[in-house]
Amino acid sequence: VLILKLDLGSDGYILALAIASVTLFIYSLYSLKVSFKVKFKWELVREPLKYALSIMPHTLSSWGLASFTIVFLGFSQGVEVVGLFVAILYIGIIFNALSDAALNAFQPWLYKKLQTEESVFDVIKFFALSFAYIGGFLSIFSEDIVHLLLNERYHSALFISPYIILT
Repeated sequence: VLILKLDLGSDGYILALAIASVTLFIYSLYSLKVSFKVKFKWELVREPLKYALSIMPHTLSSWGLASFTIVFLGFSQGVEVVGLFVAILYIGIIFNALSDAALNAFQPWLYKKLQTEESVFDVIKFFALSFAYIGGFLSIFSEDIVHLLLNERYHSALFISPYIILT
């Protein structure tokens, strides 16, 4: 309706998604309220919220920078370059997911080390050096990774893959 009848084009599509999301959100809240007695306890939320709010600017700026880069490349270089950038960006996202998985797997070991007399500096140094070596290794072989994971038409994006994989 928003796209065809009101002739809003892509704005109508985005508006339709927003309306559907808000409607589903309100319905979900109502359904939960009927099913459960929802009580909000600030003491349970305060500590995670303090951590989340401290990293929120970094997360938002990373998302905004990637979006700005895509828009800027689209206007200045064309859609082909955006396609190459996004293809390589997905490889970076895959490696980011793998590094998050490794960090989550090492959390019990990390907490055990921090509870002993070993200094925090030594533990941080171990993680920093490990990720630096892994990132360097991946950058060296990023050309092979791109050849394995992407179609031949995306191979011209090899010049940016080490930078995106390291970020």
